[in-house]
Amino acid sequence: MECVDVDECKDKLDECGDGYRCQNILGGYVCLDVDECLSGNSKCSDGFTCVNTEGSFECVDFDECQFEPYKCQAGTTCHNTVGSFVCKDIDECVD
Repeated sequence: MECVDVDECKDKLDECGDGYRCQNILGGYVCLDVDECLSGNSKCSDGFTCVNTEGSFECVDFDECQFEPYKCQAGTTCHNTVGSFVCKDIDECVD
């Protein structure tokens, strides 16, 4: 008698759910997290970056000032806001 592995993934017998992919292993299967950020399945708005979480993802505010301070003109400083940034005038009279 020969035992044959059942591919639960191929036969759609797994219970992995959204955000996971099924991988067949001998005698069963495992559910692996899908990285929606790398797969292109995330839809974050401009000014946000994708962060993979277990079984899903979240959109986190991207600090434009930390990486692109040159967007502000001379005499102004960059201040991060939710989803964007603003350039504020530097008050030279304040110590």
